[in-house]
Amino acid sequence: MGLLGYNFKKVEKEEASVLLAAELYQNKEERYTMEEVFANMETLIPKKCRTKKTVFHCSLNPHPDEKLSDDTLTQI
Repeated sequence: MGLLGYNFKKVEKEEASVLLAAELYQNKEERYTMEEVFANMETLIPKKCRTKKTVFHCSLNPHPDEKLSDDTLTQI
């Protein structure tokens, strides 16, 4: 599951956190599992979609002295 799996592993190791997940499945414990999110994403992709990469990933690299809050990162 490529990029999705990579990101979930970082969250599991507490090297990253989920700041925003719009329109994605969340279970009763307000947690995400990779399998549930992947299945939910598949239902959101139009059947005739020709996109091969359905996940967009970007890296924000502010200056080391610039400490951005979670709120600021979410707004970005």
